[in-house]
Amino acid sequence: MSGCCLLPPTAIAASEQSRAASAPSSARTLDFTKIPFAPKAAPGQPIFKDDFASLSASWGNPGLNTSVSDGYLVLTPEHGKSVMVPNLTYRYRAFDASVDVTPTPALHGVQSAGLVFWGQDAADYYVAAITNTGKVSLIEWKSGKRILKADKQGATPDPFATQTITISVSASTKAVEVTAWGASLSLTDVPAPKDGGFIGLYAESSKNLGWIWRFSKLAISDPAR
Repeated sequence: MSGCCLLPPTAIAASEQSRAASAPSSARTLDFTKIPFAPKAAPGQPIFKDDFASLSASWGNPGLNTSVSDGYLVLTPEHGKSVMVPNLTYRYRAFDASVDVTPTPALHGVQSAGLVFWGQDAADYYVAAITNTGKVSLIEWKSGKRILKADKQGATPDPFATQTITISVSASTKAVEVTAWGASLSLTDVPAPKDGGFIGLYAESSKNLGWIWRFSKLAISDPAR
């Protein structure tokens, strides 16, 4: 059912700065006001799910950097750019969400991808992200600028192995908890927008090499609390 770079470690800081200056390549005008609020459901019960058997119309017309293959939504950002693909089904304030992410194995470099939430438009949203090096992070895009709010090292991945990581997000009206790679981030300084926001998917690439991120098993539900 479908709902719907590699840089040496010493270059990581410079890479982060270059990405911060590069707005998502999928940026376009979004009419946020036309996205309805998510309906209520029993706590823990899914409001929205997508297994990416096909590309649902709820993902709009995302462009050449987005495709669906073998049960994955695949994002391939251009060199030095990021891709944000919003889902236009509902907007959410408090929610629980999860998505499985499969990065391409690599020996060098740091890249990020994750779940977009509280999106307001193509330049303002949050990302619960992972890196291919085992970090979990919270990124804010504000007026087209990338801001790293917090990050934490989790497991040390095998650079030769293909691994699938589950990103879990629990958002209340006053706080966010992000869990992945066996690590958790809890932040209380990220209040939900009054009218909530859309969810979506996000990936970025360095200036030197492209990257492939595969997403599967996306689910959004009312908070189980």
